[in-house]
Amino acid sequence: MANLETQILDEVIVKSRRKMLSLGGAALAGLAVAGVTKANAQTATITDNDILNFALNLEYLEAQFYTLAVFGVTIDKLPTPIPISVNGGTGGSVVVKANPKVTFLDPAIAAYAMETAIEEGKHVSFLQKALGANAVSMPNIDLQGSFNTLAAAAGIGPAFDPFNGDANFL
Repeated sequence: MANLETQILDEVIVKSRRKMLSLGGAALAGLAVAGVTKANAQTATITDNDILNFALNLEYLEAQFYTLAVFGVTIDKLPTPIPISVNGGTGGSVVVKANPKVTFLDPAIAAYAMETAIEEGKHVSFLQKALGANAVSMPNIDLQGSFNTLAAAAGIGPAFDPFNGDANFL
């Protein structure tokens, strides 16, 4: 259960990320519109497994981000590792700067990050178990180039390091 500090931080994060997501949402909408024409030309059946695997891929991304920020290692390198290669698939790689562990100055932000890292790892494990033989391995994740691209698109400069202190992490 989240404590009051993590609930407050959740509110701060939601408000600060809402602006960034609106920019990302516009970009995704453009991609979606381009894909709709292609999708209409083909008949596609989306299954529950497809939807859950999409969620699993998002959880891989979130778990890697928070785990790297808190522990400085990927989820498969934790003392109790979370697999990134499942069902005979090959797990992707994570592109991130050297030494991504955030030096948190605010204990409340550190506690929030720790709690979130643990919860995101649980989400990955849960979805892998729920999907069983249908679970996909982790895709390639770029936590360096993606943030730099978003920084450029948002007009805040050519680079952004989300692992550089409390404010950037949030």
